Amino acid sequence: MITKYRVKNFFRKYFLAQIFGLVIIGLVTYSILLHRDKMELELKLQGIYEKSFQELMLDMKSLETKLSKLEASADQYQNTMILMDVWRQTGDTESSIAQLPVSYTKASPFIQFVNRTGDYCRYLSKKVGEGQSINADDLKQIADLRQSCTEISTILDKAWKSGYLPDISNKDVDFVSGGGEETSGNLDFSNQNYPRLIYDGPYSESTENKQPQGLEGENINEEAAKKKVIEFVGEEQIGEIKKTEGEGGDIPSFGFDGKLKDGNSFSIFITKQGGQILWYMQQTNGKGAAVPTDEKYEKLTDMVIEFVKKKGITNAVASYAQFYAGNAVINIVPLEGEVALYPDLIKVWIDIEQNKIVGMDAKNFIMSHKKRKLEEPKLSKEQAATHVTTSLKIEDIRLALIPTESQKETLCWEFIGKIETRDYIIYINSESGKTEDIFLIQHTNEGTLVQ
Repeated sequence: MITKYRVKNFFRKYFLAQIFGLVIIGLVTYSILLHRDKMELELKLQGIYEKSFQELMLDMKSLETKLSKLEASADQYQNTMILMDVWRQTGDTESSIAQLPVSYTKASPFIQFVNRTGDYCRYLSKKVGEGQSINADDLKQIADLRQSCTEISTILDKAWKSGYLPDISNKDVDFVSGGGEETSGNLDFSNQNYPRLIYDGPYSESTENKQPQGLEGENINEEAAKKKVIEFVGEEQIGEIKKTEGEGGDIPSFGFDGKLKDGNSFSIFITKQGGQILWYMQQTNGKGAAVPTDEKYEKLTDMVIEFVKKKGITNAVASYAQFYAGNAVINIVPLEGEVALYPDLIKVWIDIEQNKIVGMDAKNFIMSHKKRKLEEPKLSKEQAATHVTTSLKIEDIRLALIPTESQKETLCWEFIGKIETRDYIIYINSESGKTEDIFLIQHTNEGTLVQ
């Protein structure tokens, strides 16, 4: 005879089994959906890498072609146009390498080469514009730069054909360095021989050995550097951390790679003297290159200003920005009183969608920041304005310290305004009234660019 207890026990076991089965089905379904979303993100990120690498290859081919044209041109106008075109091209090239999974240590020599090439060509364009010709020494250095571009293009082509980009679904692949020694994604620019340029400009022989002026304090050890990493990133955010190859050269530093608890990788460098953050970058799953609205951009700049304030830069303003792969790269200019200190520029990356700081480059700040005794301007802003074209509709004026071609610093009045629909920044020497520099501001889908 079936008792009420046995009936209740039967139904209890039956319903528990049904509920347990539904839970299992739910968990399996959820896991499948998570895996699908993860695969979609990985495919998007892989697509960004492939696009950036292809653009880098095209950029280097373009630089090689333009430098070749310079060797064949005897026309002053054509030389000026090509030289300025090379200068602009180097900016695109740096943006392409910034979006690839390559470590700071391995990429920095290449970035320095690209910057040096652009700066040298801008220097030559000014020289030609003043009526001087490109001499034999200049042509020799142009040939050296072109040869380096050819060699780099060959390296990039081989890397692409051999499968440079690692499979990011492989958990053992290191996002920033491209993996271990056996990984095809280990792209290294540090062993390439780059030409040394001799001229009177920011990357000349006379200024390449400039010592960093923003380092203070005693040297720290590896353990202290690791604590700095944890303090900067946040102990609650870090899943794991390991020491990697450090940086030598102008700013010796400790290098660390790690993973955040959300699964994203990061790379960071801490200066050996003083324990300052030299460079930080974490993996992001960028979604397109759309420019944020004015309201959104204002919020992003407020976040970045607050971020650098917590890191010790208590007085700063946001300058121009660039947008790519779902990130905004906002250039932060420290202030001394009301004077904008452009030599001390800091770049901060922020994920537009997640409102999250994902990177920082403080090399300019560390190289140039120091205690300065700024003189009072001899010209008032009204007097300086008389040296600006009357065609400029002035929108803003402020004092700014700018770097010059010879690595000196000059106090200027910065005039921001429009001529018709075009935006300009004009720098007038606060002592002599001389026009020190003119920038044309271009607004594109990649951000606000100065040329």
